[in-house]
Amino acid sequence: MNTTTATETHEHLQETQLAVSGMTCASCVSRVERTLKKQPGVADVAVNFATHQATIHHSADVDVEALTKAVDKAGYGAEVILDDPHAHHTASEHAEHLRLETESEMTAIRRNLILAAALTAPTFVLSMFWHPRPIWANWLLFALATPVIFWCGRGFFRVAAKALRHGSTTMDTLIAMGSGAAWMYSTAALVMYQGNAHHQSEHIYFETGAVIVTLILLGRYLEARAKTRMSDAIRKLMDLAPKVATVVQPNGSETEIEVPMLRQSMLVRVRPGERVAADGIVVEGESYVDESMITGEPLPVSKKPGDEVTGGTVNDRGSFVFRAERVGKETTLAHIARLVQRAQGSKAPMQSLADRVSGVFVPVVILVAIATLAGYVLLGHGFEQGIIAAVAVLVIACPCALGLATPTALMVGTGRGAELGILIKDGEALERAGNVKTILLDKTGTLTKGQPALTDIRAFGGWNENEALEFAASLESSSEHPVARAVVAEAQKRGLSVSAAADFESVRGQGVRSPEGMIGRLSWIAQSRQVPEEVVRAHDALEHDGKTAFVAANEYDFAILAVSDTIGEHAVEAIAALKALEIVPVMVTGDNPRAAEAVARSVGIEKVHAGVLPGEKAEIVEQYQGASREEDPLRREEEALSLEEEPLRREEDPLRSHEHPLRSEEDPLRREEEPLRSPQSVVKPNQSVGMVGDGINDAPALAQADLGIAMGSGTDVAMETAGVTLLRSDLRGVAQAVRLARATLSTIKGNLFWAFAYNVVMIPLAVMGKLSPMLAAGAMAFSSISVILNSLRLRGFR
Repeated sequence: MNTTTATETHEHLQETQLAVSGMTCASCVSRVERTLKKQPGVADVAVNFATHQATIHHSADVDVEALTKAVDKAGYGAEVILDDPHAHHTASEHAEHLRLETESEMTAIRRNLILAAALTAPTFVLSMFWHPRPIWANWLLFALATPVIFWCGRGFFRVAAKALRHGSTTMDTLIAMGSGAAWMYSTAALVMYQGNAHHQSEHIYFETGAVIVTLILLGRYLEARAKTRMSDAIRKLMDLAPKVATVVQPNGSETEIEVPMLRQSMLVRVRPGERVAADGIVVEGESYVDESMITGEPLPVSKKPGDEVTGGTVNDRGSFVFRAERVGKETTLAHIARLVQRAQGSKAPMQSLADRVSGVFVPVVILVAIATLAGYVLLGHGFEQGIIAAVAVLVIACPCALGLATPTALMVGTGRGAELGILIKDGEALERAGNVKTILLDKTGTLTKGQPALTDIRAFGGWNENEALEFAASLESSSEHPVARAVVAEAQKRGLSVSAAADFESVRGQGVRSPEGMIGRLSWIAQSRQVPEEVVRAHDALEHDGKTAFVAANEYDFAILAVSDTIGEHAVEAIAALKALEIVPVMVTGDNPRAAEAVARSVGIEKVHAGVLPGEKAEIVEQYQGASREEDPLRREEEALSLEEEPLRREEDPLRSHEHPLRSEEDPLRREEEPLRSPQSVVKPNQSVGMVGDGINDAPALAQADLGIAMGSGTDVAMETAGVTLLRSDLRGVAQAVRLARATLSTIKGNLFWAFAYNVVMIPLAVMGKLSPMLAAGAMAFSSISVILNSLRLRGFR
């Protein structure tokens, strides 16, 4: 049985996934695609040979059952699994079923292979090393080879006959024709030369048909074994889900239930060593949870009431109770499994040429074989030599390698990405990731932690640092603003006493004052106190570094405090990794140029676009893609920095908010003096551009970019829009995703080169009689295996 999910993929389209059985080569894929595309209301179809999965985009009025019937009429099987709202890991169940189906196929092939090998070995030895043979020995060869060809190889003839009834051809058609032709010619010679042992021995090729079937069976057995390893990623994800959950009843009793029966709002107990059954919120107890299998983070994460937990993660120590928020197919684990399955069932654009060739491959090969036989006869080389060459042509041709070249690499590459916390949307996203040359990055939450922190304290007069901080924290303790919280948090971290100031007064846009003193903008403080020159210099130096600096003062003492959004833990390393891949990193932010430049210098970015409105990020991406703009870019920058429009339109930044009591609207003259960066000054036409973001305001830019990359800590909107999602909030994953994409594309190109080169070289050799049918069968069998094994090398990607 196969999986289907129907989801809205466009305003008027739905996506349905079918599992298709009976496909044996790339020609089958082309036929199924053509059949489905002919159905009314179907807009697009993609059939994946490696996963035996068909993805159909169609209008809402299309009857899914009609699609399965169309596939059945074409000579194949198709099944639908409805999207049960309480189904648990549907995509994983599909992968498990595919594995069991493959193992069942392996068992059947193995039985036929053992019998075929047992009968073919004596057939080959007698034929090759006994000349001439007595008549009884030739009849023995007939008795040994016939069950090999028509019993062990019955599957080839059955599929070929079924395809013929539907007016099509497959890989099995070539095998059946090749082995059948060798048997028919040998049987005819056996009868025609009855009584003449010498002539009879010279014209018998039973061993050819038997060896062809045996080697093809061997190849398919090894191919099936290799395929079972390709779906490991989804199977491993599936294994993360526990089978049972301990539910805490309203009366306090605990009951074990199967996880598919778990419902939203149920309370679930998780003991040490157990896996979390669903996504939820901790309501009781504290513990540490190992999230490495989902995020890749190596250290267990502390969990206490109010914290979120993810299904599939492991409780390290301690017991806790959580309230289930997302269950069944809504869990993070199920979502990841669906994304991986979707990616593995998709097609990369570079596969289109192989698909076009595969669609006509088998009929062309049959015509070449017929022309070869005719050519040998007309040129006087004899019917016997012609039939041997024609059989070699039929057997040597291998459309399977063409059909497997792209999907096997895509399947292993995206699966490995999921294991590393990199979710690739589909084959097109992977190809774009491999070709990206420029990556635009948001600042807040991407290059920085997105949380303001107190970075500097400069004390003057009788204060030391702690005394100045304690004074400032007391004045700020009543505020909920992120900057005020940063000051209070640092004071608490140092163990200082923080008590609310008496007669607290906030002056909007300027600062805070009380009878004990005041804190706020330098210009505001200077209106009531004589500020020493050394304090002014310290303030300006911190501001020049892109930090938010403010002054605290009492009657005799002064202090400068600076707050900044701290650089992400791995941002510097991540940018260096991108540069090592010859990718140009560009910062795009709504923050002011001074702060943006400071962060850019810290992480090693040379190109900066500051003061960019959220809606204009997509325009910046478009410019890097080479699109022309009519408006003046300098004018756009000045408008972005406009004093009147900034508070209403600019991307919110906790450090630059106009509502903060310590910072008023900035002086427009000072703004004009700050350096502006023109986007067009760094635009290079026709670049493949990536965009990294994490917020709702990044979604338009992520959609506009050739490749959108969403950070795992971001919003669902950003993750749905992006082509690549990083489950970890680690910017180093961007370079890792690009490296994985390039490695996968390199593997695909290698597979396609081998598949095309093999057929281009081998078929002419067979036509010229340089390859015996037995050697041709061996080469064909191992051509597909080589493609799969080459793809499996991606499992070792780091």
